[in-house]
Amino acid sequence: MKGTWITSNVTYGFINVYDPNDPTRRKTLWSNLESVIGSDDNLRCVVFADFNIVKSVDEKIGSIFRSSIAYYINKLIASTGLIDLPIGGQKFTYMSSDCSKHSKVDRFLISHNCSTDWPHLIVTALPRLHSDHCPLILSSFVSDFVALPFRFFNSWLLEDELEGVVKQG
Repeated sequence: MKGTWITSNVTYGFINVYDPNDPTRRKTLWSNLESVIGSDDNLRCVVFADFNIVKSVDEKIGSIFRSSIAYYINKLIASTGLIDLPIGGQKFTYMSSDCSKHSKVDRFLISHNCSTDWPHLIVTALPRLHSDHCPLILSSFVSDFVALPFRFFNSWLLEDELEGVVKQG
């Protein structure tokens, strides 16, 4: 989906990818993805994808890591200049039905200019409920923790002098 953000007049492309397991079809998809992302230098891309492969050995448990396959996903990310947003909440986004295999195959990739527009983007993997994949949520969240002006402890209600202290202000 491609469109212009009205408030900023900036063009965004939101691309949802489900990567096929067939290597030939996967390479065709990635080539097309590179073409779309590279077609417009001003386009800000957000790619949310089930790539069906992992980028590194630490993104997989219970099955064989194939660096020759991971090379291609890493090459795609590098050639397009996309940023792989870290995921909080769950380490792995996929779990086999017998719970023996875990992997991080789902991810959000953004173009560098998106990180300038939205510097506080975070991805959270929610618990799996109805699927073998965790749902992912992309949000822009600024947490500005400041000290509270004062604290009140319920135990103070038991103190006889409390009313006088409050009235004195």
